[in-house]
Amino acid sequence: MINIFSNYHHQKYFSSELWKEKPSLRYELADDMLDSEILIGMTKHDVEVQLGTYEWLSWDDEKKAHDHNRWNYSLGIEPGAFNTEKECIEIVFKNDNVVSITPYKEAIKFDAED
Repeated sequence: MINIFSNYHHQKYFSSELWKEKPSLRYELADDMLDSEILIGMTKHDVEVQLGTYEWLSWDDEKKAHDHNRWNYSLGIEPGAFNTEKECIEIVFKNDNVVSITPYKEAIKFDAED
């Protein structure tokens, strides 16, 4: 019952290999990555080596195009029942270097019809 109603998860130290090879562990790896600020100051190339190619780019309404300086990765769904949002991070670059990493939530979209 605790697993159903709790959002407890086992935090893990960030590992580039686990991030790329086992995306299901990303949620558990993210806290260490964010707390340690390991990516701050890295170049786009370095981030791609660590995390792989971005999953999507943020949309820039002003330019009406995707922003190649705002990369997004999915962390998956927080453990526990009744979660209707998935966890994500946005990595922002300035002058080709990471200046910030922002976690956010996005509604889960199901393909099933109502």
